[in-house]
Amino acid sequence: MDIEKISSCESKFIFHNSTSTIGKLLQSELLRDSNVIFAGYSCPHPLESRMIVTVITSGKNPREVVTNTFNSIIYKLDELDIAVKSFKNSDKKYYE
Repeated sequence: MDIEKISSCESKFIFHNSTSTIGKLLQSELLRDSNVIFAGYSCPHPLESRMIVTVITSGKNPREVVTNTFNSIIYKLDELDIAVKSFKNSDKKYYE
């Protein structure tokens, strides 16, 4: 990942080998943060596996906001994994 700092409140994060699936997930989670004024992503070309996420905050460091957002996504995915495993264990007949 490369970071292009525009100002103290705006940065562009360039992800290599990433697609719009991750972009949409990251954008959605970023917009839940009250410090985020704008979050958007673009994939410059369909044959390039590169994605650019632009983040503008109300004063907080954009890198810190993105890091916290990734941590939030990881936590939610861990919770989902636990819930799915719990469901599978409680209803084994369905899967056999």
